[in-house]
Amino acid sequence: MAGLSQIQASFSDIEDRILLRMNTIKHEEFRFWLTRRFLGRLYPIMLETMQAIPEVAVQKIPSNREAIMDFQREHAAQSADFSTPFADNRPETLYPLGTDGVLVVRGKLQQKSEDEFELSLKDKNNKGIDFNFNKDILYLLQKLLQDTLKKTDWDLMLGNAYPTTVLSEKIQRTLN
Repeated sequence: MAGLSQIQASFSDIEDRILLRMNTIKHEEFRFWLTRRFLGRLYPIMLETMQAIPEVAVQKIPSNREAIMDFQREHAAQSADFSTPFADNRPETLYPLGTDGVLVVRGKLQQKSEDEFELSLKDKNNKGIDFNFNKDILYLLQKLLQDTLKKTDWDLMLGNAYPTTVLSEKIQRTLN
């Protein structure tokens, strides 16, 4: 996938799913349908990954970890451009995965280095992408999903921290 230029998430009450859309600098758009089940597994792993970022992980007190995460999220938001509308229906846009969107059933989130992460989003036929990004995008993606989840009636936990019992050793960072 080419460099990311925009991300958008919206809830479809008819589909009862979240549509995650990503535009690239090469005018490609990738569309992913995220279910309650998938986000119920992804969101805690995303938070666990954020808590493993070195400046967060060194904090021994949970409220300090949350404060650092809030600060990092605010810093990432300040560097993002929220004023430019999401580029919709441009004639030059390519849809490598199709215009309908891929129903995500498998995913993987891993930290590749101190400031590089990879999120894989795949359908049942392994169609999808491996998306590489920095910690600012991780914070922005988490906030975007958090805000979109508030528009659902899915009753998923949305805070910065999860009890360790929620994070199953079997799930780790692979979502099936």
